[in-house]
Amino acid sequence: MKEENQAPVEQTDQASGETDTQGKDSVSLSSYQKVLKEKKARDAKLSEYEAKLQKLEEERLEKDGKLQELLESYKKKTTELEQRLEKTNKSYAWNTLTGEIKREASSLGCKDPDKLIRLMSDDDLRAIEVGENFSINRASLMEVLEKNRKENHFLFGSSSKQAAPGIPTTKAFEKPEKEIKDMSLEEIKEMYKKTRKY
Repeated sequence: MKEENQAPVEQTDQASGETDTQGKDSVSLSSYQKVLKEKKARDAKLSEYEAKLQKLEEERLEKDGKLQELLESYKKKTTELEQRLEKTNKSYAWNTLTGEIKREASSLGCKDPDKLIRLMSDDDLRAIEVGENFSINRASLMEVLEKNRKENHFLFGSSSKQAAPGIPTTKAFEKPEKEIKDMSLEEIKEMYKKTRKY
């Protein structure tokens, strides 16, 4: 049998040395867990080495008197961290705001709070005050919700009760002279006509 050099992707042998009955490739759970554990250990080592390399590079620049380059690298890191923090704060504020809108809208009888948020204008969303500690000003929230409740009334439906067909009567129900079981069909029909007027 002739062996060919194949790339790892092209090889059909299994890591566990098994193939299933349908001819498809499969890897045993233990092999997978072993490889995953090795990958995590390698990634941790790589991160550790990158940190050491960064520290050595900073020490070298400091020794060589290239403080300007070191200062630039610190500025770059600071800028990246500030951008990440700002993005995280905006995301958290948005999640807090939408969560509070959904909760209050549901308590007001909104059928679909997500749709209500999508229908709100940007000005309405900006009108809701969010504090430094991500607290929502309830008064501004309720004001915006009331405005949107009027504009999007179809989302705030109340389940109206069905009225019984017929004309209401003010007469009290009179007890029949005979029990229903003793009445004929004609007598029952006549009694029904007296009680129901259309």
